[in-house]
Amino acid sequence: GIALINNRAEFDASMDGRVMVAMFSSPMCGPCLLVEPKIAELQAEFADAGVKIVKLNLTPGENVKELKPIFSEHEVKALPTFFVYKAGQVQGRVSGARHEEVRQLIQGAL
Repeated sequence: GIALINNRAEFDASMDGRVMVAMFSSPMCGPCLLVEPKIAELQAEFADAGVKIVKLNLTPGENVKELKPIFSEHEVKALPTFFVYKAGQVQGRVSGARHEEVRQLIQGAL
């Protein structure tokens, strides 16, 4: 499934040169929960191309101290927000549950 990122070390370690999608999310975010199965489908679809998808799930009482700075640096204002990276560089971002746009960014980054 989609790997959960709980701190900066895990986030940094996930940047390994391949195409990566980071899903900024929260358990209280309805649209996040609705779009997640579609994002999991993208992961399956692009697995052979080496695309990795990770989720930063901002959870009060659990990981806010660790994840909030990453959300702030990325200027995440709405959830979900998706970032597509290649070799650690941001290729694009999508705000909202727009999985087709995420797919286009992945294809463009490959």
